[in-house]
Amino acid sequence: MKIGRAIRYIRDAHSMSVGDLAANAGTPLVSLIENGKREPTIDVLNKVAKALNTPVETFLLLSRPDGTLTTHDERIRGVTDAISALHNAEQLLMERLRECAT
Repeated sequence: MKIGRAIRYIRDAHSMSVGDLAANAGTPLVSLIENGKREPTIDVLNKVAKALNTPVETFLLLSRPDGTLTTHDERIRGVTDAISALHNAEQLLMERLRECAT
């Protein structure tokens, strides 16, 4: 999982330099992690999350196994697609129940 891209995305959103994040998190590894040259330990990930005032889960939610980032719109589209599928299944089930009742 390319968690470094998610860290960079959030750091950029906070308008923070990689040096500032490294200093605030107390680790010199931030640049290596963002560039995919090192995987962060849980401890480092927690420090980075705290320095960015961001829950650790955010990094995981933004990351995909192929290393690309999940955008907000993609997540919303996925949720709305799932809701739509559930609604359609509910309607089909209700139709079949009505058929059985007659």
